[in-house]
Amino acid sequence: MAINGSGGLGEGFGVPIGPNEPIRDDLHIWVDNRYIDFTSGTWQDVSGNNNDLTEINAEDSDWKGWYWDIDGSNEYFRRTSGATPGNANWSVEIWALRDAIAVSSTDYYADGRAPDDTNDWYWLSSNLTDTNLSGRVSGNWSNGHTSWHQIVSTMSSTSTNGAKTYINGELFKQGTGNITWNSGYFTLGARYTGTGPWDGRIGCCRVYHKTLSAEEVYHNFLVDASKFQVEEVGKGI
Repeated sequence: MAINGSGGLGEGFGVPIGPNEPIRDDLHIWVDNRYIDFTSGTWQDVSGNNNDLTEINAEDSDWKGWYWDIDGSNEYFRRTSGATPGNANWSVEIWALRDAIAVSSTDYYADGRAPDDTNDWYWLSSNLTDTNLSGRVSGNWSNGHTSWHQIVSTMSSTSTNGAKTYINGELFKQGTGNITWNSGYFTLGARYTGTGPWDGRIGCCRVYHKTLSAEEVYHNFLVDASKFQVEEVGKGI
């Protein structure tokens, strides 16, 4: 389904057709090079909470102005304290593109586990599944992860279908149960061990200490769709 709105995406790259601001309620971490240049060694949090992510092995040359282009060798981003809500109500939103040459590997969108707490969640992309959230929500879509896409995973302690994944503003799949996020850790673009690094681009990430609703996920999609030249709602099947 094409995005409806005044003007449309063709009028200017990076000019939103929807709202200008993402959902702010319980926004805990927001890294986005559109709003602030990085400081060497740090991807700065622009949520106002000072929850910066440390660059691990990422080089200044990997920063392309409005996204990171990392090669799947050993580069990722991490926060080792204060990242988690301590309950099962949370959401992680990522705008990313996975390089086609890497689809035979296992690349991690993100990981909420820590070396001393491996019971939390993981979120990967592999040759078997374009997205897999801890085995609870997984699947593939036709134009998949090798195009720029918004992907959001939400967790709810109160819902029968507690785990949900959205693609480009639309519900993709859901699964029963939920996962409490206690570790304090957040790793973006790799497994908590540093293995399985992302091979491709990462443009934006938001971590919420709440369960985003379907309407809120779609709102955030409209905020950034034109920036990443995404013209279709949903997975494109």
